[in-house]
Amino acid sequence: MLGRYNIVLAVEQDAEILLRDIHPDIKKELDILSNLNTLDLIKENIQTADDAWSVFEGEQILCIFGVGQRTLLSDTGIPWMLTTTYIKQHTRNLLVGTKVVLDYWMKRYNKLENFVPSTFTSSIRWLKWAGFTIEPSTANIYRVVLERG
Repeated sequence: MLGRYNIVLAVEQDAEILLRDIHPDIKKELDILSNLNTLDLIKENIQTADDAWSVFEGEQILCIFGVGQRTLLSDTGIPWMLTTTYIKQHTRNLLVGTKVVLDYWMKRYNKLENFVPSTFTSSIRWLKWAGFTIEPSTANIYRVVLERG
C-alpha cells in the first residue's frame, strides 16, 4: 500500500477488471499494434513481463504496467502501461510514480524501448516529459527510447 494506492503484482484476473474501464486511447493503441483480441493481449503482457504491477485505489483499478526483456541476451527492456478512464484523476501521482519506476528499471536495463501511435499526443507528451526520445518509425507509429546515461 502506498498512500491511498494499492500496488500489487499483476495477475490475469486484473486484465478482465481493467478491460471493463479501459481508456479508449489504450484500446485503440492495442488494436493498432496487435492482431490479438484486447483481453488476450493484456493477459499476454502480464504473463511475459519480467515485472507487471496493478495499481488500485480501493476496488478500482487505475492501470497495469510492466516491463519485459527484448530477448534473453538483450539489455533492452520493453515498458508498457495500460490505463483505465480513472487515471486522469491521478495525473500528479502518475507523474511521480513514473520517475520512480523508470529509475528502478534503468538500473536493470541499459535501454527502454517501445512504440506509440503518432496520434496519441498526450502519451507522447508524457513520454517526452519522462525523458524518452521520440523517433519516427513508420507513418503512424513512433519509436520511443530511454537510454541509461
